[in-house]
Amino acid sequence: MSALTDKADTRDDQRPDAGDCKPTSNPLRLIPTASWSETLASHRSGSCTLLAAAGDTAQRRELMNFTQPHGEYPLVVAVRNEELFVENLAAIQDKTLGVVRATPISI
Repeated sequence: MSALTDKADTRDDQRPDAGDCKPTSNPLRLIPTASWSETLASHRSGSCTLLAAAGDTAQRRELMNFTQPHGEYPLVVAVRNEELFVENLAAIQDKTLGVVRATPISI
């Protein structure tokens, strides 16, 4: 998240735009965590009130309000050197893929 909103309904047409963000007199303070799971726990407990980046999922919308995206973070498919180059996702639609658990982009 790049900003917080008090709107309970976060439909796309009601999400704040970057231009809606107002300066705050409260300084931001970094809360070091060892993992994404720990970061989410910190957010759930209320000790962390803002996340700079988090994948927007239905499960996370139960706990967070999301702004419009403030950047694009391309994801890649990594394969072994001996594998063929993956041209597009259709080329691997019948393959089993792994996703690192407990990351900002995982479900």
